[in-house]
Amino acid sequence: MMIGPSRRAIALTLLAICVGLQGCADRGGFAAPRRTPAEVLEATNAFAARNEITIEDYSVSSVSFDYVDREWHVFYDGKSPGIGNFFTIVVSDERAEEIELIPGR
Repeated sequence: MMIGPSRRAIALTLLAICVGLQGCADRGGFAAPRRTPAEVLEATNAFAARNEITIEDYSVSSVSFDYVDREWHVFYDGKSPGIGNFFTIVVSDERAEEIELIPGR
């Protein structure tokens, strides 16, 4: 039986998705995070304070978890308007000491 071009494209797309999902599963990509959002916020607020950021001048706009890279991203927006008045803190879910500050630009 011959498969038409559109069915072949669909089959190849589904195969690529399955291979991609298997790659994520092999890396533990779909396992639940080890930390809760509240624990991550506590860690990022403490990290910001250690880096002389007045946390009261910012509000958290988003807390998200990247299941593939196994890291949390906490986005802070400045309460007063201004160019670059925001920053992101990235926290490893696997290693608590891995925290990175990404300043606004």
